[in-house]
Amino acid sequence: FDLSDNFIPVIKTQPLGGMISTIDGEEIVYACPGQNNAKLTEFETINTQNTGSIAYLLVDSTDTVLQVLDNPLIDLDTLALGNYAVYSVTYKGDLLLGPGSVLSDDLATSCAALSSNSVALIIETPVGGTISGNNSLSDKICINNIETLLKLEVEGQSVNTAYTFLITNDRDQFLFAVE
Repeated sequence: FDLSDNFIPVIKTQPLGGMISTIDGEEIVYACPGQNNAKLTEFETINTQNTGSIAYLLVDSTDTVLQVLDNPLIDLDTLALGNYAVYSVTYKGDLLLGPGSVLSDDLATSCAALSSNSVALIIETPVGGTISGNNSLSDKICINNIETLLKLEVEGQSVNTAYTFLITNDRDQFLFAVE
């Protein structure tokens, strides 16, 4: 008998997909398009225990891969209006996904695992809408006593963006904010 001149190491490990977030711990990131200043967002994946290579997948709302990122950094100012998600994938072998692919079980030539969650990226131009208080569109609301509950409502605002009520005095000086 004769042995081959080389060998192929077999390492029995199952990649762990882990969990992804921004380095600030966020799972939802809001950004406005076209600000012409780089809005760099960095991601991290935890609980993979070095079980393979890691890539980051930018997908649209139909889970179609738009970009495969080798590093965990993306400039949100380069994205058009819309809702996106970023997943991380831990894999052995070669990654099979590329732009135009749909997330599926065939992630890599060997074993692979997708992160158990994603980071949502919401790129939208905010619309403030119209505010009313206690069912009145008037620019002044009279409150008789300190116990009166003020019910604020907004119509026509952006659907996918967060907003906060800014409370001011009669000279438009900021007093406090209410979410």
